[in-house]
Amino acid sequence: MSNRSRSGRSGGHGAGFTLVELLVALAIFGALGALAFGGLSTVLRQEETVIRQQRILNDLRTAFTRLEMDLAQVVDRIGIEPEGDIEPALEGDDSAEDFLAFTRTGRSNPMNLPRSALLRVAYRLVDGRLLRGWWDAVDRVEDSAYQEEPLLDKVTGVEIRFMDYDRRWHRTWPSGPPRPGSTLPRGLEITIEVPGLGTVRRLFAIMQ
Repeated sequence: MSNRSRSGRSGGHGAGFTLVELLVALAIFGALGALAFGGLSTVLRQEETVIRQQRILNDLRTAFTRLEMDLAQVVDRIGIEPEGDIEPALEGDDSAEDFLAFTRTGRSNPMNLPRSALLRVAYRLVDGRLLRGWWDAVDRVEDSAYQEEPLLDKVTGVEIRFMDYDRRWHRTWPSGPPRPGSTLPRGLEITIEVPGLGTVRRLFAIMQ
C-alpha cells in the first residue's frame, strides 16, 4: 500500500499543481492581462485623438473653402447700416468681433425672384466659435433678415492682415492705397489657431 501510494504521488503524469504554482500562474496571467488592457486603452485613446483632430481638420478645411468661395465673389460695393452709416465694400480688423465683412455677389435665385444678387457677409469669432453670417440686403434696415452658420469650434485666436497694391501689409482695412478705381485690397492673409492643430495660415487673392 505504502509503495503504491508513494508511486502515485511522485508520478509525473498524475501529479496536479501545487498551491504555489497556481498562485504564480494567476499572478503571471493577471500581469499579462493588465499589460494588455493598458496597451488597448492607450491605442483607444490615440485613436480618439486622431479622430478628433481629423474632425477639426475637416471643419477647418470647410471654413477655408467657404471663405475662398465668398472672396471669389467680392464686389466693390459699399453697404449702408440701419443707422445710415456707410460700410466699406470690404473691411477687416482682427481686434473686432466681426473681424471681416464684405459685399459679395452670386446669391442664388433659382425661382428668378425680383431681388438683388448681392449679400453682405461677415466672419465672426464669438466665444471661441468661428461663425459666418450674412444679410440678404446690402443696404439694411432695422428688420433686415440675418442668418448665421457655425464653421469651427474651440478657436483660440484669429489674425488677419491685408495687402495693398503697393504690396504692403496692413492690420486693418480700409488702409493703404487701393488699386485706382477700387477700394478693395490686393489680397488678405488669415491665421487661425486651434488646439490640437496649432496655427494654420491661408492667403487669399482678391480678384477684381
